[in-house]
Amino acid sequence: ALGTGATATVCLAFFIFVAIDESGGKARVEPVVPVTFEEQHEFALAAERRKVRIKRRQVEKTMASRLLPSPPVSPVTLRSSAVRSSQFGSTSAARTSRRSWVGARAQETLQSMDTTQLVLPHHANHHGNTFGGQIMAWMAEFASILSSRQAKASLAGGRPAGAVQVHIEAIDALHFISPSKTGDRISLHGHVTRVFGTSMEVEISVRAYDVAGGQESARHINNGFLVVQVLGGDGQPLALRPSRADMTGDDPESRPRHEAAASREAVRALRRQMGSLQAGAMTWSEDLKEEMCICNLWGVLRISHVDEWHELA
Repeated sequence: ALGTGATATVCLAFFIFVAIDESGGKARVEPVVPVTFEEQHEFALAAERRKVRIKRRQVEKTMASRLLPSPPVSPVTLRSSAVRSSQFGSTSAARTSRRSWVGARAQETLQSMDTTQLVLPHHANHHGNTFGGQIMAWMAEFASILSSRQAKASLAGGRPAGAVQVHIEAIDALHFISPSKTGDRISLHGHVTRVFGTSMEVEISVRAYDVAGGQESARHINNGFLVVQVLGGDGQPLALRPSRADMTGDDPESRPRHEAAASREAVRALRRQMGSLQAGAMTWSEDLKEEMCICNLWGVLRISHVDEWHELA
């Protein structure tokens, strides 16, 4: 912060890079050999995270298959949905606002949008490939616009007197499938997959079109899920009416996405619990046992880097 010199961590992320040979295929690289004690720790954690990434889709599919189909809408259903949503987040606003969800009129459909961008020279690196960060920025901007529209329809107590803000809480499962280059037309399609207690999940799919080359066939280049929280003018979370499966419209893929979103949010909740390293009972999940092992390893490594136990308080 200017003037005070204080620093704070605002984001933590891990990026996976793939080496490409001249033919455009994956190139093999020499394995890294950790030398120092710290390098060995980071190497072990990275190896475990890779196992989790490989298994991630199967975990989400398994957890989604265990969810019951969403029941027909009723005041009781809205109350039950609010209780389930509170399991995914522990904000005080979500707990104190459940009563306002009961009997509230839900929005008719979940929002979806499309937008287009053009890759200009300053969007690309020296190879002519679009910066990954630029794609992420477009996705984040698009998700903010889409979630703002959804928030207006989903506010449980009606629109508040102050301003309504949207805040990107997490970017989940972001995959760079293939590159795009200068001159490409970038098409972003986004839809709200599910509305929770004070937040919503937005899925964005990104495709590229080679306009300069005259090839109008789309290339799927990116896909990701963003969790967006809705805040009031005071910066506190606002209560939202949880969505239902019958609000997904005519798209046959919308209902499975709606159910899968609940499983992803449950996984995120467990990961937040594991990552907090707080004392207390951990909810066991057979599907996430590998990640729980990472959490235990992370805790041990954290302890090993301090000289006094009181530093952990």
